[in-house]
Amino acid sequence: MSRRSTRTRARGIRDVAGKIDLDFKYIRVRGSGKFVSLTGYFTTQSGHVRMSYADLYERQPDGSVLLAVNDFGFREQAVG
Repeated sequence: MSRRSTRTRARGIRDVAGKIDLDFKYIRVRGSGKFVSLTGYFTTQSGHVRMSYADLYERQPDGSVLLAVNDFGFREQAVG
């Protein structure tokens, strides 16, 4: 009996939204100790779809920076 894989490929933001416009807007940037959080929004499809995002970065003991959390979602309001 053969087993079929049930693993599905995770979809990235470009798979869902297409090309991202290079117009990021920051809503909030905060830092504390070794953590920095960024919250903002960006557009895709020539400004017709707006998406919000939240990132959390952590400075490592060797001085490098690790992206610990990356989250994005579609805004409910239509743009334009």
